[in-house]
Amino acid sequence: MPDLWERMKKTVSEIYTTASGKAVEGVNLGVKKLDEVTLRRELSREFAGLGGRTYQLLKREEAEAVASDPTVQHHMARLAELEKRLEEKEQEIREILRAESGKTAASGGGSGPRPEPGASAPGTSPSPPESDSDPLGTEH
Repeated sequence: MPDLWERMKKTVSEIYTTASGKAVEGVNLGVKKLDEVTLRRELSREFAGLGGRTYQLLKREEAEAVASDPTVQHHMARLAELEKRLEEKEQEIREILRAESGKTAASGGGSGPRPEPGASAPGTSPSPPESDSDPLGTEH
């Protein structure tokens, strides 16, 4: 009987270790995704601010002042910073997902077929394709 009890303790310990590791990975991915959404929202606000200021200058027929306007320059600098941070965050998310898929493949895990890359999970709507002209993925 002691052998059976020791094997059961070892199995339960392994299950706990695996489950806690998966929970930590899930939390890390969730935090990164939340950061990504926050950055996209900040980008959207900056684009709106830039567009508003540009509109004001054009309405006053000061088109030549757009590029040198301090407010426009501030928005441009902030947009460049946010775009860089978003790219970094997206890379972090890709690395986490790649590490998770590597662990799943190495352990032979998963009980069913894996979805195609870019496919949405059942019950969710697919995300729109990204476009070079619209970094936020929004429609105008």
